[in-house]
Amino acid sequence: MATAVGVIVFELHIPAARSLKDKRRVVKGLKDRLAGKLSISVAETDFHDLTQRAELSVALVSHGFDDLERHMARVRDIVDHCHEAVVTVWSPQQLGADAEGPEWPLDPTPYPGGGGDRGHRP
Repeated sequence: MATAVGVIVFELHIPAARSLKDKRRVVKGLKDRLAGKLSISVAETDFHDLTQRAELSVALVSHGFDDLERHMARVRDIVDHCHEAVVTVWSPQQLGADAEGPEWPLDPTPYPGGGGDRGHRP
């Protein structure tokens, strides 16, 4: 069974936020709900200084694309049920890897601090 990786980047409009503190409360609550209900990583990745706008990024790893799609749909369901925020951009992406390694091209250049022949994604 192939490993599947999903990344979702989405933007939120938080109309009731009148301060960064209001925004942080909504974003933190959503991040906590997502991380608590699913085994995923969630981070606020842009618009840190805007009161009513936020960008969050989610990373998921699964045992196959069917399972990944179910998890991504669950993420969307949880986000849609956050009544304090409106999704303005939703950008899901799926990456797959087979037993031979990842599909994306790896740069064979070693990391600056060493690391042998391990490549990194450009």
